[in-house]
Amino acid sequence: MVEAYIAPIYEPVAPILSFNKVPRFGHTSNITDIFTDDGSVDGDVIIDYVMGSIFIAAFLLVTYIIFINAVVILKCCCGPGAGILAGHPFLEDKSLIFDKPKKNAYFRSFIIFMNFCIVVAGCIFLAKGTQQVSRVGDDVRSGAEGLKTVAGNVVATADSLIGLSETSMPIRDKLRDITIGEGICKTDFDSIAFTLADILDQIQDFAEGEVTDIKEVFATEMMDIGNGLGNQTDTIQRLSNPAYYAGPAISLGFVLMVGTLLAWCAPDLQIYFKIQTWFFLPLFFLLLLVTIAGIAIVGAALVTNSDFCIGNELGTPEATAGAIISKFDFDEAASSALNYYIISGCRS
Repeated sequence: MVEAYIAPIYEPVAPILSFNKVPRFGHTSNITDIFTDDGSVDGDVIIDYVMGSIFIAAFLLVTYIIFINAVVILKCCCGPGAGILAGHPFLEDKSLIFDKPKKNAYFRSFIIFMNFCIVVAGCIFLAKGTQQVSRVGDDVRSGAEGLKTVAGNVVATADSLIGLSETSMPIRDKLRDITIGEGICKTDFDSIAFTLADILDQIQDFAEGEVTDIKEVFATEMMDIGNGLGNQTDTIQRLSNPAYYAGPAISLGFVLMVGTLLAWCAPDLQIYFKIQTWFFLPLFFLLLLVTIAGIAIVGAALVTNSDFCIGNELGTPEATAGAIISKFDFDEAASSALNYYIISGCRS
């Protein structure tokens, strides 16, 4: 005898626990509060929840603003004495090619190393990011196909039950004819036949009512959800190609590394430095801003994900899903199906 499968108890991984502990400063962390009891969305609660989940984004943005202001102040108010901290060149004798002060060599070596790290990090991000995006996309598509398969099985089962009901109608009618007439020798068979006819009536009503409703839910809504997930995943995967970010990061890191080497060994190559100053450096600051925005969005998404997974009294995703589903006005058939395939199905 095959034992029924029982899913293991949900145990959140360390990142989920860490992101769930992000400071909220008095704002709500309960994602289910976004939905009211009638299934609508409460705009005030959404604003309150978002304000509590953007700590990472706010921290990065404030750090970036402080950094930019410091550079501008040093550039405008401190003059050449601020040195490379504000984009000023080193104060040195350009006639000396290799015999440079050690301090300048340390600074330039550090800058070269950091740009090399940008290039290496970009390559790692391109390789690992492509694998992860592909894996996540495959998992979501697999889940969407699984949902469509379940919906198809439910529809097929409902069709079979409806077909069985239709097949039993002639038998029911024949039993009705027997019991309405003189019966069969006035025996207990008459009452049994009458009861059986009532049961067939109930089966027909069930098939035409609840079974048909369940079939319609899975044939339309669940199929649409599965198809929508697949299509949206393809679009998101195409737009989130890691090469869109890794390519510029690798290129700019390499260009700035070469520029530092040229400033060290070939300081008279002014055309390169002008292009670097007025074209590549602004692009680098723009890339830095995009990086911060990306980390902020991912950070907020991870906080929201942690709230969904453990942001409830039971500390499970099923409890959050159940609380959200309970706030929508689904009919009994849809509620039962969602409870079985989304909540109960996760536990057994």
